[in-house]
Amino acid sequence: MSRAVFTRAGGALLALFIFVSFTACGRITDAVGADDPCPGIRARFDAVLERASGACVQSNECGCYGAITEKAGCGGVTDKGTADQLGAIAMEFNAAKCAYSRRCAPWLCAPKCVNGRCVRR
Repeated sequence: MSRAVFTRAGGALLALFIFVSFTACGRITDAVGADDPCPGIRARFDAVLERASGACVQSNECGCYGAITEKAGCGGVTDKGTADQLGAIAMEFNAAKCAYSRRCAPWLCAPKCVNGRCVRR
C-alpha cells in the first residue's frame, strides 16, 4: 500500500510518502525497483534448488540451506555441492539486504545420508 500525506507548514508544502509492503506473514518485503537485485537473487536460488539431486553415499556429502524463498520453505538439506551454491547465493542475498519472506524457527543443521538421499537427522 502506498499513501501520500500532505500538510502545510511555514508556507511550504511538505509531502510525506509512506511505503509499506507486507507479506502474508507480516514481514516487510523489498521495495521493488528497476535496480533491485533481490528478485533476481531469489530466482537464481530457486533455479539451483530445483536442480538439486540430494544424492549421497556418505553423510559428509550432504549440506544445509536456509529459507531465502517461498519454495525453500524453512530451509532443508541436499547434496553438498548444491548446498554450497545456495550458501553463496544466500550471502549475496544478505549483502543486498533483501528481506526474508517468512519467519522460521531455528533448526540444527545436521544432515545425514540415508539410502542414498540427504535428509535431516
